[in-house]
Amino acid sequence: MPRPTHLLEQKPELKGRNPEVAELVSRASGGDRSAMSALLEMYGDLVRHYLFRILGSRGIPDLDDLQQQVFFRVVSALPALKAGSNFSSWLISITINEARHHLRHAKVREGTEARDPADIEDLPGVGRPADQALETKVALARARGALDKLPE
Repeated sequence: MPRPTHLLEQKPELKGRNPEVAELVSRASGGDRSAMSALLEMYGDLVRHYLFRILGSRGIPDLDDLQQQVFFRVVSALPALKAGSNFSSWLISITINEARHHLRHAKVREGTEARDPADIEDLPGVGRPADQALETKVALARARGALDKLPE
């Protein structure tokens, strides 16, 4: 069985501290847009690969937005990258953090999905004064108690 190839192995220019990448990083951190575009083009597939590996198929609808968010963070933080740092490692850590952030917020969103307005109106006490809601609650408790006393 052939060994799966990793994206870094497929593109040798992404591996290690490549002088060409170091030059692009230096120029991009100085504001050179063409250098930044070259870096984003060079590492775009790597970012997508890591996002997909972390998020799986549930992340596919958000993949483009997440990739764009990663690149936004890279552009914002690039001037702070220390000289001699490995750009690909730094980029991967940003990618992983962005994917984790997405997963955390996706879990929160799943727990707070909006209800259909028709469902909300059927809930006891919604849209009624507090005293009517309390009466409904008491009546429901009495009905449950009466049902519990019935023989099976």
